[in-house]
Amino acid sequence: MSGIIQRFRIEALHNVRTIDVPIHDNKLVLVGENGTGKSTVSNFIYYLLTRQWHRMLEYEFKNVLAIIDDQEILINRDDLVDVTESIRNIRRYIEICYGIFIGFTGDK
Repeated sequence: MSGIIQRFRIEALHNVRTIDVPIHDNKLVLVGENGTGKSTVSNFIYYLLTRQWHRMLEYEFKNVLAIIDDQEILINRDDLVDVTESIRNIRRYIEICYGIFIGFTGDK
């Protein structure tokens, strides 16, 4: 995989607007007035590429679409919420089990 990003789209950002960014030659230059979403777009791209899904949940949006190496990646915010909650529940369960194990063995 060469990692060529061809398109990046945030649908219903802040439940208001859609930002669609075509990317050519894997280069991105964002120019615009304050408050137009430049930092938000770059943050979303960074969170996607570094798999920081939970950070995307800091924003209101419907979907994020990225086309990388001709493969379409669609991330739905509701799905992220569900997955994040499942991960939290698994962590709580592990902590409870670990606490029971420590209590059972007397280890600290």
